[in-house]
Amino acid sequence: MYRTINPKNNKLIRQFNFIKDIDLDHRIDRSFNRFKVNQAFTVDQLPERHQKLELLSEIMQKNKNKYANLITNEMGKPIN
Repeated sequence: MYRTINPKNNKLIRQFNFIKDIDLDHRIDRSFNRFKVNQAFTVDQLPERHQKLELLSEIMQKNKNKYANLITNEMGKPIN
């Protein structure tokens, strides 16, 4: 079991089960294959990629406080 601990107050944030090596290998292979597929694109696909990046940006902006708090708790650093 892997635990994420807030270094400021030593409280448990979340815990995760370890995965087996074979499962990790499968996930890495799947990610790499997806990466290779996404690398083969044409100029015609640029608007679609731009749209996806815009959506990602909107999601990150919308959730920036959530992410900032998570990172702050995990690292024990001030949010500013």
